[in-house]
Amino acid sequence: MRIIAAVQSRARVARRVVFSASGETKYKARILAGLAGVALLAGGAALVWSGRSEHALAAGYYTPTVIATVTVGSVPADVAVNSTTNLIYVANNAGDNVSVINGATNAEVGTPIPVAPGGPSGVAVNPVTNRIYVVNQGADSVSVIDGAVNEPTGTPIPVGDSPWGVAVNPTTNRIYVTNNGDDSVSEINGATDTVIGTPIPVGNAPMGVAVNPITDCIYIANYYDNNVSVLNGPTGACPTGLISVGSSPVGIALNLSTDRVYVANSGSDTVSVINGATNSVIGTPVPVGQHPWGLAANPATYRVFVANQFADTVSVINGITNKVESVLDVGTYPQGVAVNLASSLEYKRIYVVDTQAGSMSVIADYSPPIGGIAEVPLSDAESGAAAEGSGWSGGAYAALAVGLSAAAAALGVGGWYARRRRLR
Repeated sequence: MRIIAAVQSRARVARRVVFSASGETKYKARILAGLAGVALLAGGAALVWSGRSEHALAAGYYTPTVIATVTVGSVPADVAVNSTTNLIYVANNAGDNVSVINGATNAEVGTPIPVAPGGPSGVAVNPVTNRIYVVNQGADSVSVIDGAVNEPTGTPIPVGDSPWGVAVNPTTNRIYVTNNGDDSVSEINGATDTVIGTPIPVGNAPMGVAVNPITDCIYIANYYDNNVSVLNGPTGACPTGLISVGSSPVGIALNLSTDRVYVANSGSDTVSVINGATNSVIGTPVPVGQHPWGLAANPATYRVFVANQFADTVSVINGITNKVESVLDVGTYPQGVAVNLASSLEYKRIYVVDTQAGSMSVIADYSPPIGGIAEVPLSDAESGAAAEGSGWSGGAYAALAVGLSAAAAALGVGGWYARRRRLR
């Protein structure tokens, strides 16, 4: 039995918009300029590991707090953030539309954006092109929204059977969609909004998907196989194959500061932690609330936020110790989770869509205060930093993540890891 939403009638938008050759050149130029700026910021960043020893920053944390509840559409399923524009996009499964929320005011922007009928289940953002990708599960397609005007653009892109999750790599401008009904992943070229080749076979009932924009590694949670498929994008060279996790994995998220991958195991009420350098599981799964679904990692505070559907709570995992440090009450049946790293915000925010409540909970995630941080050595068993000989040291990941966070608005690349799962 597949995990699907109700199938509704199909619809198509009249026209298609594609990038010209000059547009692709400009896109690549923005990527290079952004990475150059990040490198400069990273060089002066305070978060740096020393030598080959694996360190991470801890101490000085403030407790995350729910600060607002925002009304969105009917049965919100997922959420994604563009940290450059400070806009939040919520996929409303029963409304066949997407709500847009202003991250500065928590107010809705305009009216919800219609997408193809069929129940949107996932949403992801490319902050470089300012395009939003919405999975239409019952219509077997992906709608594309132009973030400059917040309107659909082109015709929905046909993908596989019962698509579920979506993730974007802004470095390569590729979009990855899990097809829950035919055990595959569709790869979309963001420059032309067309599917590349045939769907890629993965495990049984793929759900959440995440992509590392640095290594171009793609991670897919296979619900019935209790494992994660690892694929390489066009520039990737990571260890591929299958990684065993907990029961019925759904959500999957990355923390670029530590190169850790987090997997929500809905059947075993745990979160598995994977070292992205070796693609091996770290320690034992972290116990969380009942039926964890979506999750997201904040690279600035090392926290991981896990939506527990049956408990109406969010478990907050300390990414240094891999232990739950607090539990927050949110709305009914929380599902999708996303992080907002907009530089204009005094503190970073976490968004959790409450599916049965038709709302979105807003969590303030306070960064460690200046001067209140300390280096804490981690053992090999605890650390998720890049392994020796991987080509990316823990320090490189930390410095790059900090640079990305600081340069988000100016360079348009900081929203890479604000997602989702996202998921789911």
